[in-house]
Amino acid sequence: MKITVARLILAFCLHVNMTFGRWRRFKDGKFIIGALFPVTQGPQCNVVRGEGLLLAEALVYTINNNSNVSLSTDMDFTLGYDIRDSCSSPAQAVKEVLDILAAEKGGFSSGNCSLAETGKSCGVIAFVGPDLSRSAMVTSGVLSTYGIPQISYGATSSLLNDRSIYSTFFRTCPSDKQFAASLASLVAYFGWSCINIISSRDGFYRGVMGSLKRNLKKHNICVALHEVLTDGEIPRVVSTIKRRSSVSVSVLLGSEDFLANFLDEVQKNNLTKRVWITSDTRNDHLRLAKSYGDVIDGMLTMATPEEDLGEFKAHVSQLSKNISRAYCAWLEKDSRWPEICGRHSKENSVGLQGFSLVKSAYVINAVLAIIPALKHVAYCASHAHQSNGLNCLAGNFTLEHARKRLFRNLERNPFSNNRGISVAFDSNRELNAVYDVINLRATSDKILAPVRVGKWTRGQRLVMNESDIQWPGNEFKVPYSRCAERCPLGSYTKYGGFGACWWSCNKCPYGTYNSNHTATLCKVCPEDQMINDLQSGCLDKPLTILDIGDFIAVILLSACGLGEILTLFILGVLVRYQNTPVVKATNLTFTVLSLIVLLAWFLNPILYIGKPSDAICKVRTVSFAVFYTAITAVLLTKTNRLIKIFSAIKKHCFLSNCWYGFLTCALILVQLALSVFHLLVFPPKVTYDYNVADALAISCDQNLGVDIASLGYNTLLSITCSYLAYKSRNLPRAYNEFKWICLSMSTNFVSWLAILICRHVSTRGKLNVICTIVALILGAYSMLVLLFLPKVRVIFFRPEKNTKMAAIESTRRYSIDQASGIDLSPIQALGSRRNTSPACLALQFMNGSVAKLPVVKNSLGPRRSHGSIITTIKELPEERKSSV
Repeated sequence: MKITVARLILAFCLHVNMTFGRWRRFKDGKFIIGALFPVTQGPQCNVVRGEGLLLAEALVYTINNNSNVSLSTDMDFTLGYDIRDSCSSPAQAVKEVLDILAAEKGGFSSGNCSLAETGKSCGVIAFVGPDLSRSAMVTSGVLSTYGIPQISYGATSSLLNDRSIYSTFFRTCPSDKQFAASLASLVAYFGWSCINIISSRDGFYRGVMGSLKRNLKKHNICVALHEVLTDGEIPRVVSTIKRRSSVSVSVLLGSEDFLANFLDEVQKNNLTKRVWITSDTRNDHLRLAKSYGDVIDGMLTMATPEEDLGEFKAHVSQLSKNISRAYCAWLEKDSRWPEICGRHSKENSVGLQGFSLVKSAYVINAVLAIIPALKHVAYCASHAHQSNGLNCLAGNFTLEHARKRLFRNLERNPFSNNRGISVAFDSNRELNAVYDVINLRATSDKILAPVRVGKWTRGQRLVMNESDIQWPGNEFKVPYSRCAERCPLGSYTKYGGFGACWWSCNKCPYGTYNSNHTATLCKVCPEDQMINDLQSGCLDKPLTILDIGDFIAVILLSACGLGEILTLFILGVLVRYQNTPVVKATNLTFTVLSLIVLLAWFLNPILYIGKPSDAICKVRTVSFAVFYTAITAVLLTKTNRLIKIFSAIKKHCFLSNCWYGFLTCALILVQLALSVFHLLVFPPKVTYDYNVADALAISCDQNLGVDIASLGYNTLLSITCSYLAYKSRNLPRAYNEFKWICLSMSTNFVSWLAILICRHVSTRGKLNVICTIVALILGAYSMLVLLFLPKVRVIFFRPEKNTKMAAIESTRRYSIDQASGIDLSPIQALGSRRNTSPACLALQFMNGSVAKLPVVKNSLGPRRSHGSIITTIKELPEERKSSV
């Protein structure tokens, strides 16, 4: 707004009165509004303040636009004004107030406010101003005595809320208490627990400082440094702030000159990356940013929003009148404008574009509050019953009555402010304040620009757009500010006797953590997590599983692969040499079935590698028991079949592979039934063991009772198989697997028992899984090595024993041994008459034919009829025994 002081002075020229040697602007009316503005300043009141002239013109403009007030009673009344210069001095202000009151007593007003008395001034019914709290205190004491309502546009001290002293005081500007509350809300919003407060010696800022400290205490926020300074004390305070690096936030309270001096010292000390909070207007910020941009980058400000006074701006810019000689004579006392009245040159004019219109809006609101209240005072012709019988047309409607009614109306009734919004005075006779939170941030051109990032209202409190804030150093993370260095992660804060201001740091106890710099207690991690090395947080516990990439897992899988290869090799060899006596003696069908079971057995350890699931746990339970039982059942039925063959008198269907295959399946089905019972009644599932501090043990939950039942059943089969193998120990060499079967059954039982211990007795973990896999692999290898490698050895390294003649010779020797009684087998029953030799019958089964072999008949007489092949051989001549 480029308006010169010269233009603004023109508006005052015709109305300036030099009564009593003081500056005055006066307009008569039915009701007079007194006003005090700081038009001049200085010891001699000879320095003109452009801002004071702007405030006075705001009042004149508002009253002139509302000078004739129309009522429903078809009566009008006019508003006048009596504007005086307070010279920014409490003494001068109280002098002007007393002068106005003395003028009333001297007959300048009638004191009769009856609207019937037209053309006569009632007197001063209200006051607007002054601007300073000190001036308002002394003037309000006088005005309260006369019951005159007073509305200040600049007095902010919360002391003026004392109704016992300042009983008629109102204000349209925010009080220092509201401003302090906004600052405290801002500090608390960002979680700063300790700040500095630096204030100038100005009374307003000292009042704000006191209110701010009280508000911060309510938020449990400490003040590390609070100083009221003169310019000479600034270096000392800046040095103290620099030393306390943990307190990075400081509130600066003072005028623009004070802030400039303070920031100049800050700049000398290169005190960057600090957060400064101030209370100045946007224009002050722009001026400071040009000189101290490197230290105030990221500054926050609680600023009163600029009002939209477009019509008032246009009014002031269009002022153009001649200057009166009387006013010029007074104005020429200001040494800055000695020729302002003589000629209008741009060099001798001073622009007002640097002044804020905030206070002008407060002045306008003060007038707008008085006018509707006066309407209620005068609106009484048809509503006399609402005025306690007092009629505004009556002759006794005095100035005193009018002031009282105006005061009550100001307290109770709302009004429309300069923006057309209905507002009202609260219990403290204040209007709800509104502050914008301004952030000074660097633009792309490295120029500081004010950005609105939040808003504070007395009712709605603080609303922030935190993402738009740019902190010092172009940071977007809220800076840290506490009275002491914050505790490192992994330790907890223990506060001392000064509340939240001072504390000590203590290491968290073992087994606990703290991820917050300000927490007073350490926490325990959830069961599935563990503490990191710094005790600053929790990590997921590593699962104690045998991962496929582990070195031991690779070795175990290699062992399983080798077992698969060996099993396939042996299977191929036996199939390749299936017509040889050794392979025929092993019963190829049962042998192939056993090798298939071993192939699956070697694959079973894969289920124990990696993270288990409920499905994998179920498969583990079934496969483990079935493999052990299947191999045992095959050996048991195979051994039993051999015994039956060598004990049989003749071939029959119960010696066939089909019959014994059925018996094998029946034995396996018993174990399957136990497994199904386990799955249905006690379904295995994944369980976690949280007792280990640094790991999470994961395993499959198994039922001990069912496992013992399965082991008992398999042990019964193993014992039976071993007993049958023991009974077959004297069979021909091709059929005799007594020692191998007994040894394999023993390893079978030991490996199963080891797995049972790993499942239910030993601790859970990776070692447990490794032991289980090793037991499974050893069990499979023991079966493979003990039962099948001897046959492969005969096939490749002892081929002379794998001929038909060797088999026949072995069978004959077995028969001779039976006949001679040298090593009579317990499987040979005596006293029964036989028509066929068991050895020959076995050989026939081995060769697949019965008819080709001779059958030794009992043709030696009646006394041989009760014997067997042994009796027959014994009674042959010596020369025949050798041939047999």
